[in-house]
Amino acid sequence: MKKAIVLLFVASLALFGVLEAGGQAQKKVTIGLALYNLSQDNVITWVNWLKEAADQYGVNIVSINADMVPSRQEAAIAEFINRKVDGIFIAVSLEPHTLDAAINEAVSKGIPVITVNDNPRKGFKMVTFGVHWYDTGYDAAAYACKEIDRRFGGKANVALLTMPQLPIAQDRTDGQKAALAKFSPNSKIVAEGPTDGTQRTGLDAMARLLRAHPEINTILGVNDESAIGAIAALRAAGKNPADYIITGVDAEPQASALIKKGEFTASVTVYTKGYAYLEMYVLRDLAINGDKSIFAVCREIYEESPLITKDNVDAYMEGQGWNKK
Repeated sequence: MKKAIVLLFVASLALFGVLEAGGQAQKKVTIGLALYNLSQDNVITWVNWLKEAADQYGVNIVSINADMVPSRQEAAIAEFINRKVDGIFIAVSLEPHTLDAAINEAVSKGIPVITVNDNPRKGFKMVTFGVHWYDTGYDAAAYACKEIDRRFGGKANVALLTMPQLPIAQDRTDGQKAALAKFSPNSKIVAEGPTDGTQRTGLDAMARLLRAHPEINTILGVNDESAIGAIAALRAAGKNPADYIITGVDAEPQASALIKKGEFTASVTVYTKGYAYLEMYVLRDLAINGDKSIFAVCREIYEESPLITKDNVDAYMEGQGWNKK
């Protein structure tokens, strides 16, 4: 809790422009943004927030989308080093250890590096932002287990929608499985459907799973978009999503609206606009002030990830949800 309070305080300072060196105008910096993918609506929204923050903080962004190809992400970092950018922003490592050499090269040349929604690298002089992916999956599934007890007598036929091409997403799936094993031991995972985290592939995966396993009554999505796609598949099959237990992760606006409607059981908050602003501010400050930055000693900064259900979705949406600064 103490870490969360400190983070909130620092975020507030950043948003109001308090953390300026001596109140003097700071130079404009260029930051390289190495994206893993731009096929998901939530990622697009987050990138737009980063660009908005960059405009406010006087940052120029150069972005390269790896489109889920690890070698492209590594090449993007090399390109940013050659361009002599002032900072590098890695949005989820596709194959984390393949980037180690490139990150070390950037840092050795005085270019600060931060990663977002990634596992921290021990021994690296860089900052990792994010959430605990395992915990987000665990918390959503733990709530699903309570609903399984209440609605299905403690026994459910579960489908998992996964994202195998993103290694860190496996942590979220592992969390879901651990919660099921602990809180609903009589439930059974009858099938897993791979997706790329989009509504389209969530729909396709769920349509296949429903044909093979019509007994499915609980769906745990690796994110909201895959779960929303599953809801579309249920509707296409003439089924009522409200009859199912469905969870996701992100608490994005469409999922929040479906929770309010009773067709989506629960989600966990991952992204907020204020956090995107903080990420941009921290990298900018490191780029300008180097070892004198107040963030130079930071290695990991995590955002809290509250569970969103029918009990608190109204307050979440009234508080602007994702868009909360």
